[in-house]
Amino acid sequence: MSWKGASARAVLFDLFGITTNTVMLAATGQHVGKTTMSLGVFKGLVDKFGDQQVAYCKPLGQRYRDIPLGDGRVHKVDQDVEVMRNYFKLRGSWEDMSPVVFPPGFTRKVIDGQVHTNELLGRIKDAFTTLASTADFTLLEGSGHMGVGSIVNLNNAQVAGALGVDVVIIAEGGLGRSFDQLALNKALLEKHGARLRGVILNKVEPDKYEMVKDYYTRQLESLWNKPLLGCVPYMEAISLPTMSGFAELLHGRFVAGEANRLRTFERTRLVMDSGGDNPKYEAAFNQLIVTHASNKDCVAAVIEAHR
Repeated sequence: MSWKGASARAVLFDLFGITTNTVMLAATGQHVGKTTMSLGVFKGLVDKFGDQQVAYCKPLGQRYRDIPLGDGRVHKVDQDVEVMRNYFKLRGSWEDMSPVVFPPGFTRKVIDGQVHTNELLGRIKDAFTTLASTADFTLLEGSGHMGVGSIVNLNNAQVAGALGVDVVIIAEGGLGRSFDQLALNKALLEKHGARLRGVILNKVEPDKYEMVKDYYTRQLESLWNKPLLGCVPYMEAISLPTMSGFAELLHGRFVAGEANRLRTFERTRLVMDSGGDNPKYEAAFNQLIVTHASNKDCVAAVIEAHR
């Protein structure tokens, strides 16, 4: 499709009369909790609109995996896309859900003229059009902060502006530093013609929750007339890996205990050998023991310690 500078949402409406419900979830930086928040928001949208009525897309990806396609080609897919598609059993194509990734050497290829940014942006618009025209709601997930991709002239803010979507920014819990980072991201967003819809605060210290929520809300409304859409307290359990996560990391499968696949542990202990003829292990609260299946003495000692 030829876009000629128009936003994807505008083209969908002008040519086909399709009104798209969509928003981009972005963040002020790494490790703010954007992907975890995206999972929760997507689940809420599915509950509202119904299964397979909500589409997902991560226009720009960084960490990726090669996924074989049905026609023999291999497509580079952002890891977050793989998680969302597999968990929610989405039917969208890999190419539409993860249209562009930045593999090693990508920046140099763009600067050297081997890869053209306009073509990549066209690919993103086409992917968004395919997803948004068949879904009741389309959730877009940004990649890191709004400026990621600026060196190749294709960052999250530019994508949001080109698609014509509003952005909800997730900021880290706090006041001064958090708001400063938010202001930088908002400025870049508006430079490229996109609009900040609202803010979600994540990982707010529980003992400061009410204070941070109150001051942040007042300042957002006073300075920008924007709402604080959510305020999520820090919960250590959310940052702990699950048994399902370990299984995926080790490319393994459950042979027993799959009902506890979402269980988390406060500490993890790696045991390489049995520790002698009479291994003894003191039971530790909420500790996960990782050892080889052939280490029977270790397994037996751990079971005995927890009787």
